[in-house]
Amino acid sequence: MKKDLLTGGLLGLKNITYFHCHSITQVMGRIMGLLAFLLLLSPNTFSQNTDSLRVRELIKESFAVLYSDPAQANDLAKEALKISIEIDECLLIAETMNIIGIVYDVTAKYDSALAKYEEIIILSDKCGIEVMKAQIYNNMGLIFWNTGELDKAIDYYTQALEIFEKHHKKKGISSAVSNIGLLYTEKKEYTEADKFQHRALAIRKEIKDWYGVSVSYVNLANNHMGRHQLDTAKKYLHASIKIKDSLNDQRGLAINYNNLGIIAHNQNKNDSAVYFLRKGINIRRQLGEKNLEASDHFSLAYFYMNWKEFNKAYAQLDTALALAREANARGLEKKIYQRHARIDTLVGDYKSAVTNLNKYFELEQEMTSLEKEKAFDEIQTRYETEKKERALVENKVVLAEQELKVRQRTVWAAILLAALAILGISAVYIYRQQKLKQQQMAQEARLKEELAKAEVANRIQEERVRISRDLHDHIGSQLTIISSAVDNIAFSESDESKKEALYEIGDNGRNTMIQLRETIWAMNQTVIDLETLVAKTREFVSRLKLDNQKVGVELRADEEADLSPVMAINLFRVVQEAVNNAVKYADFSILNIDFEKQNGSLSVKVEDDGRGFLINDLSEKGYGLINMKERVEEFNGNLELDSIPGKGTKVKVVIPLNRSNYV
Repeated sequence: MKKDLLTGGLLGLKNITYFHCHSITQVMGRIMGLLAFLLLLSPNTFSQNTDSLRVRELIKESFAVLYSDPAQANDLAKEALKISIEIDECLLIAETMNIIGIVYDVTAKYDSALAKYEEIIILSDKCGIEVMKAQIYNNMGLIFWNTGELDKAIDYYTQALEIFEKHHKKKGISSAVSNIGLLYTEKKEYTEADKFQHRALAIRKEIKDWYGVSVSYVNLANNHMGRHQLDTAKKYLHASIKIKDSLNDQRGLAINYNNLGIIAHNQNKNDSAVYFLRKGINIRRQLGEKNLEASDHFSLAYFYMNWKEFNKAYAQLDTALALAREANARGLEKKIYQRHARIDTLVGDYKSAVTNLNKYFELEQEMTSLEKEKAFDEIQTRYETEKKERALVENKVVLAEQELKVRQRTVWAAILLAALAILGISAVYIYRQQKLKQQQMAQEARLKEELAKAEVANRIQEERVRISRDLHDHIGSQLTIISSAVDNIAFSESDESKKEALYEIGDNGRNTMIQLRETIWAMNQTVIDLETLVAKTREFVSRLKLDNQKVGVELRADEEADLSPVMAINLFRVVQEAVNNAVKYADFSILNIDFEKQNGSLSVKVEDDGRGFLINDLSEKGYGLINMKERVEEFNGNLELDSIPGKGTKVKVVIPLNRSNYV
């Protein structure tokens, strides 16, 4: 149990620390990167006319709302870009295009962002603005970081680092080195990560960048957390707190107190854990950060759950839920319902657990639908944008051709060689425009194909929902009617043997209805996480009719896992078959059901202490083994059956988790 608590705490600390080092550092990195770039330029670089000053003002306004209102930032940047093109100032064009690229990034339109950044690199080479390229490489590294392509991210940050080193820009160097270190931390290569973070720390101390120093201390603490060196991690966090307190960085203080609370929890220092987490919560409340305050209450509920102080855990979850709703933090609200259901199962309130799981599934389905709509809208927008851009290019081609004809008429009589040169240039120009047109047509075809695929996926989901609804409304209702009718007949039957047989038929009908609902439940999901599957197993166990027999269901996992619906329902059926066999034949006192995810595989073990049997005497058909094996082998898994007369029986299933069954 202590190992599980330690793992959970580390995961919590990693997420919170990365909020500080990843999200906040990325935002500050962009701001500091732009400032560093402006400082490289001489006072005479910008023309001081009215249009240039207007562009500068628009860039400033756009950056101010970049993260709070990306749509407004995009409109301001486009207005600035239009003016920059009119006055033909290369630097201003590059800067406004950079803002547009960042807008694409923060709204998760990564392909569009990368395309815009490539345009800026070409423009920077043309205009000789090398430091702008470093800023763009930094932004591109950030995109690949967000998409999980860590090696690509390291390559781009390294390119940015080389440019900063060439120009001896120490602040840029420290930022790039720190980001590379964070990427090695995410790859769990902590020794390499330490080298980069210590280098960044030394540079920041040299240039007296105290905010950067505090960030480096947090990054080093995170590395030591990854290696379970908790006392060393605490020293770095306290060093960071000292600096952040002097800088009045309240947000940074809240994050560090949260991290110290998690370390104290993992070291079983319960009072300290609550003390630090509440300090962070108080700061969140003063800053008005309801979503982060809700997240901290959620963490505190996790602590109380592990300490089996369930009433306090419920109180923290209720507070977290209210704050999450105020902040419209739907993802956190969904997690709160899931955690509530888990505590319900621990206290034996299965009815409340089912209610909270239903709320969790409803939110998940709603969020999945919204994500699909958002993806569909994004594809549609990209298609319309490409279409408009193609029309603009075609208009430019027409205007260019008209201009070319005018030139030809003007110079034809005077200079034949010049006319021939113009014709040659025109031919190349037209060839390139045609090639561009072909590329745009191919892009349009790809977008149409993506739209078609999205429509097919939506139709498949709608058909699954329709089938599950029909099963429930028609077959389910008929089974209920049949069971009720059989019970009525049994009630009026005088022959006890017939009455008992009729009641058994009614029970079978109700059991079939339960299994049908379980199948419908699986059909309606896009993914099923391992905790939900375990909760479903506990719900099944609670329905068993047992005489002084104990059944336990346990979960051990090195990380969370989302399974495909097909795999989840097959595993559930295998467990049902094994448990039912034990109930019918084993005469056990204790039966344990263990789920364990570790090292890329999932194992499920059903073990009892009953009478056992000789394997050679077993009829596979009678014991249901054929169906069990087929369900497991469908996912390249393995089923083992071991039994010793007088000592019990063990059924073990091991399934490798890969992309076909592990979401």
